[in-house]
Amino acid sequence: MELIIHRNGSFDIIGESCALKGAYPSIDGTPVRPLSVTKNGEEVRYELENGMLTLSFSPMDDAAEDIRNASEIEVFASTEGPFAVHDIGILANASVENCTKGFCQGLGMCGPSGFRDLSTVDAYDSDAVTAVGSDSECLVLYVPDVHRFRSRFEYRNGKLSALVDAEHTLSDGDILPILYITSAENFDAGLRYAAGQIAGMMMARKVTTPAFHWCSWYYLYHTLDQETLERYLNGFTQYRERFPFTHIQIDAGYFPSCGDWLKPYSRFPKGLKFAADTIKAAGYEPGIWIGPFMVGDESTIAKEHEDWLLHKKDGSPVLGWVHYNEPKPWGYRDSHYYVLDTSHPDAMAYIRGVFRTLRSWGYTLFKTDFMLWGIQDSSEVLRHTPGKTSFEYYREFMTAIREEIGEDTRWLGCIAPFMPMVGFADMMRVAGDVGAQWDEGDFGPVNMINELVADQYFNNVYWQNDPDAVMLRDFHIHLSETQIEALALLAAMSGSTIYTSDPVHEIGESRRKLLDLIRPDHVVDASFPEWQNLDDMKLIVNRTKDGTLVYWFNPTDIERIATPDWTAFAGESAAYVWQYHGSGHSVKEVPYVRVAPRSCALFFVSDRELTSEPGNLWNWQEKK
Repeated sequence: MELIIHRNGSFDIIGESCALKGAYPSIDGTPVRPLSVTKNGEEVRYELENGMLTLSFSPMDDAAEDIRNASEIEVFASTEGPFAVHDIGILANASVENCTKGFCQGLGMCGPSGFRDLSTVDAYDSDAVTAVGSDSECLVLYVPDVHRFRSRFEYRNGKLSALVDAEHTLSDGDILPILYITSAENFDAGLRYAAGQIAGMMMARKVTTPAFHWCSWYYLYHTLDQETLERYLNGFTQYRERFPFTHIQIDAGYFPSCGDWLKPYSRFPKGLKFAADTIKAAGYEPGIWIGPFMVGDESTIAKEHEDWLLHKKDGSPVLGWVHYNEPKPWGYRDSHYYVLDTSHPDAMAYIRGVFRTLRSWGYTLFKTDFMLWGIQDSSEVLRHTPGKTSFEYYREFMTAIREEIGEDTRWLGCIAPFMPMVGFADMMRVAGDVGAQWDEGDFGPVNMINELVADQYFNNVYWQNDPDAVMLRDFHIHLSETQIEALALLAAMSGSTIYTSDPVHEIGESRRKLLDLIRPDHVVDASFPEWQNLDDMKLIVNRTKDGTLVYWFNPTDIERIATPDWTAFAGESAAYVWQYHGSGHSVKEVPYVRVAPRSCALFFVSDRELTSEPGNLWNWQEKK
C-alpha cells in the first residue's frame, strides 16, 4: 500500500486497486478545524483551539505475514490538552474508491453483521473491524486494543470513518489505540488475520474442547424445577455413554426476582446447591444461567439498595426492560428491570459474592445473559464512581467474574458485546433465539443463519461461537424433519457449539441418530469458500482424518443448484462421494447438486469407495 499525506493534513491510503482518499481526523463527528497543520515526515500535528491532535503513520510492507501479498499501515493518535470530547475520528470521511463490497461487524449478538453491496447500500456501522474491497483486493481496518475504548466504523454515502469513543474521559497526553489498515487479496484472509491480531492483543482464551451440553431453556423454558430435573436426569442416564454431555445447565426461572440470585424459590425448594449435587450425582457437571446486570423492581436489591442502580443524568434509573403487559418475563411480577452499577463497591462486592457462592456450590458452567446492559456510555449516565469509559467498567466486572468462578470453569456469554468479552468468555452467542418454527416472530433461525456465517472468521479464535440450541424433538415443534436436519448440520459443520434442550430420552430414534451424527469430538476449523459472494446459499467444507465433508445449505424458498469442484474441496485424491440419506457415487457421476428449499445437501468425499453411510461427521468408522 501507498501512504500519501497532503499539505492540508488529509491523507490517502492506496492499495493495488482499492483506495481510501481524502481522510481527515474528526472530533464528535465533525472534521477538525486546525489553527495550523504541521507535517514532519509521516507525522501530522493538528493545532486546535483546545490542544493538539497528532497522527503518526507507520507503513509496514509485508507486516501481515499470514496474508499473501499483504502490507499494513499503523496509525497512532495522541492528544495534548483538555479534550472534553465523546469520539475522535482517527480516519474520517475517507472516500472509498474501487470497492464493490463492505463488511460490517455488529457490536454483539444478533449483529447485524455480514457483507454489504456498496452499489446499493448507503450506510452501515461496524464494530472494531471492517473491510472494503472487491474480488481482487480488500482493505481491512481494525483496532485490536479494546481494553479502554470502543472502536467503531461508519460507512456513509461512499465515505468511511474510523472512530474511537472516549466518552469524555480523555486526559492530557492520552494515547489512543492503534488503527491498523491491512491490504489482503481477499476478505476471508484479511478478516481472519485481523481476528487473530485482536485475539492476541486481548489474550483470548484458547478453545481446546468443543461444547457439548444440555440446557433447560429451549423446551422447558422457565418451568424447570427440582422434580423435573431429577426425572430428566434419570432419563439421560441410559444415554450417558452415547451422548456424553459435559454439563446440565439450569436456565432462568430458579430465582424469585432478578438480582436475588441466591434466594430460595419454590421451583427449587431445597436450593441451588442441592440441584447442583443432584446433577453431579448423575455424572454431569452443573451449569447455571445468570443475568448479572439485571435488577428486577421486586428484588431486595431494588427495594433496599437503590444506590446500587445505574442512573441517567437526570437522576432517574436506567431501565433495561419495562413490562406492563402480558406476558411478563419468566412469569415474575417485576415491571421494571434496572441495571446494576458495578462502579459501586458494595454492588460489586455483592455480585462477586453471588458468583463465588455459585462456584462453591459446584457450578462449573456459567451462562451470563443480557450482558449488553453493561455497556452504558459514560457520557450519558451517572455512576457511583465516575471517570472511566463503559468498556473499562465492563472489563473490570468481567475480570471480577473470572476471578470468582476460576480459570477452570466454562463461561458462555449471551446478549453480549463481543470485543470487551474477548479474553474472558469460552463461548459466545452470536445470534438471536431459535425456536420451534422457521420464521414466525422473533424465534426463528433467520438471524442465526446470517450471523453464524458472518461471524465464522473469529469462531474458535476469540471463543467458540454459539448459534443457539440444536432442535431435535419430534413433538411440540413446527419445523419439518428436513429443516431440523439442515439446521443441526449447519451448527455442526461450522464448528460451533452443540447443545440441546430437548429430552433425548423421549425423542424418536431418528432424532437421536441425528445427535449421533453431529456429536463433536474436536475443535473444528471450518472453511466457508464462498461466504463473501453475497449469495444466500451457504457452502461449508471440512477436512477430516477420514476424508472431506462438503455441505450446502439453502435457506431460501426456491430450489438451488450447485456445481461442485470436488478437487478444489478435497484435493486431487477425491474420487468418491456418499450423499447423506443417499448412496455412493464416483465424483464424475455428481456434476451438480440440487438443494431443496430450506434444506441441505451433505457429502462425504473420499479417495476410496464408501460402502455405508457414516454415523458421525468426525468418525466415519462409526456406522449409522
